[in-house]
Amino acid sequence: MQTEPQKSTFDERTAGIIALRESGAIYREIGARFGVSGERVRQILRVVRPDLCHRRIAVARRASAKARIVQPCVVCARPIRARAGEVRKCCSPACSGRLKRTRERTAPIYLRLRREGLSWREIGARFGQSWAGPYFAVRRWAADTGRDIGWALRRRRADAVRSAEASR
Repeated sequence: MQTEPQKSTFDERTAGIIALRESGAIYREIGARFGVSGERVRQILRVVRPDLCHRRIAVARRASAKARIVQPCVVCARPIRARAGEVRKCCSPACSGRLKRTRERTAPIYLRLRREGLSWREIGARFGQSWAGPYFAVRRWAADTGRDIGWALRRRRADAVRSAEASR
């Protein structure tokens, strides 16, 4: 009576453990799936694939969290160093104040054009922007000043008619 060697089962289990660990599963989850403890999973991985060991993964995560992304300031175009996942538009409080003052100066102009019946797309085109630039500038300005500008943000019938004519 000849049975298949134990090694092939072990290799399949090890391959499964490696695949699950690479997909991001934790030791406890992997152990529950294969009927072993999380500690045994850690021991197997330490021998077979030390790069998947939890300490090394934690160190790699910390290093990526400290990685800095360089992006330009929207006001002065100086490089801003921001951590991964952090959103910064301005490099300094002075630039942030300039951005706010610019919004205070341009938002009323955008609103005047909107009152004249222009769509956000047409307003943006006049200033070399997409529709979103004037739209969100007006929204932020209204939030800062506490003004009710719901009439300007709602889609007007004229916008719908113009876009229908443009698509023909």
